[in-house]
Amino acid sequence: MNTALETTLNPILEKGNDDNKKVVNNKNKNRNSFNYYKNSYHEIVKVLYLSEFQYVNNIKILIEKVKYPIQYSIKHKKPILLQKDLDLILKGIPDIFQLSWSLCKAFKHALNTIEPNDFTSETVANIFLDHAKKFEVYIKYISYFSISSSAIKRLRSQRTIFRNFLNSLRKKKALGKFDDIQNILELPIERIEKYINILRIVQKITMDQQQYNEIIDEALLFMEDLKDDLKRASDREKELQNLYTIRNTIENW
Repeated sequence: MNTALETTLNPILEKGNDDNKKVVNNKNKNRNSFNYYKNSYHEIVKVLYLSEFQYVNNIKILIEKVKYPIQYSIKHKKPILLQKDLDLILKGIPDIFQLSWSLCKAFKHALNTIEPNDFTSETVANIFLDHAKKFEVYIKYISYFSISSSAIKRLRSQRTIFRNFLNSLRKKKALGKFDDIQNILELPIERIEKYINILRIVQKITMDQQQYNEIIDEALLFMEDLKDDLKRASDREKELQNLYTIRNTIENW
């Protein structure tokens, strides 16, 4: 099995998924078997679904445990944050949640409708291409990430009620395995790279088994172009961050 796929599988394997354990434990025995490749493709769809399910639930924590309570507090005399500050620190998160939830449903549908021995790898490629337009939310997210992170630090320092709110979340373990909201906010940063790794594995399987399909290359090229766009957005975002820092410095004089 490809090392990248093993890396993707590891978090799930640690949670005791017996089916996936069998695949990894038997990888050497089946490496040259056609059934191994067909089954590994089915495992890829399974990994995509389980990984996306975990990812969307982590993002959901920000919606349910951070956004909703703060929005509710805005109606009262002592809001945790103002609406403009809430929008800034979670900028792009609701859109990423909607995209991830849609992907999760698509992966689950594919997992439930394809047979384990079917080699229809274009299914994965089509899912990504069908959501191509929606992936632009990641560019929006990256474009404001540092500004949002700086805003969290500033608000944590300036607003006692916000700082106490975050401390309360940590003490109650309301963020699950995460110590701070910043840990969850960093998850989308590396998400596109994980999708690219999976598509490269699918591409390799199709080439090895002479099941080549141009749509897989198309999906991979789209995700790699998106990665380049994210890099450019990150560079522009650094410039915006400098302007944001200067503006706050002037306002606090």
